[in-house]
Amino acid sequence: MRQRIAACLERFAFTADRPPSGVQTLPLRSAVRPNQEVLLELARTLRRSQPCYARGIAMLELVLADGTGPAYTDPTGDGLAHQLAMAVQGLAGCTARIAPQ
Repeated sequence: MRQRIAACLERFAFTADRPPSGVQTLPLRSAVRPNQEVLLELARTLRRSQPCYARGIAMLELVLADGTGPAYTDPTGDGLAHQLAMAVQGLAGCTARIAPQ
């Protein structure tokens, strides 16, 4: 599952570099572009053999799959940045909430 999510995060990150497609729902390039490096670092983290907490993995699945989430609806990318920061903490086992910016 970690490898699958890592591959999806990489594809997700590179949507900012692809032209828009009317065939499928893609995340907003304006939301992904400022978060591209974080998405790729999360993919690298999942590919490593170190333990990751299920909470963070579930958060990343939500980022990828929720078509009503900030990756698909927030043109600034701030909401996606917040979700990704929470996922980073979740992968590390932290349960503290991050206040939205």
